[in-house]
Amino acid sequence: MITSRDLAAIPRDTAGTLVDPVCADRPVETALLDGDGVVVWVDDAWIAFCRANGGDPARAGIGCSYLALCDAAASTDRHSATVASAIRAALRGDLPAPARIEVPCDSPTHPRVFDVLVSSRRDDRGRVLGATVTLSEIDPADMGGGPA
Repeated sequence: MITSRDLAAIPRDTAGTLVDPVCADRPVETALLDGDGVVVWVDDAWIAFCRANGGDPARAGIGCSYLALCDAAASTDRHSATVASAIRAALRGDLPAPARIEVPCDSPTHPRVFDVLVSSRRDDRGRVLGATVTLSEIDPADMGGGPA
């Protein structure tokens, strides 16, 4: 179960949007998954990102299996397979540190890449409750692909 203390511990900007502590100028889309990989909580940025990219929050939000979505895409997208593998490891408690996967996710107007972090969510006794998935857009200049 996700407590208000869990949610309060996540960094936010003044508007209440979760932020990447390293890149505070960019929003972080965050989903909390239960022990089966089903989404049990998302932040407003997750919903906004979904809608802005033509998605339906009901198909990629609370109540859907994010793990199943990754599995379904894995046959044609190696990045989805890697994210699914990281989620499974997080759910088993096998990640000593968050797994970081760079995932291409082009918009209709320009190429872009997202930093996907997957980690285990644990209770105060260290038992795995589920996983946390965060997405944050990578600045092309940070990838070495910026102007020369």
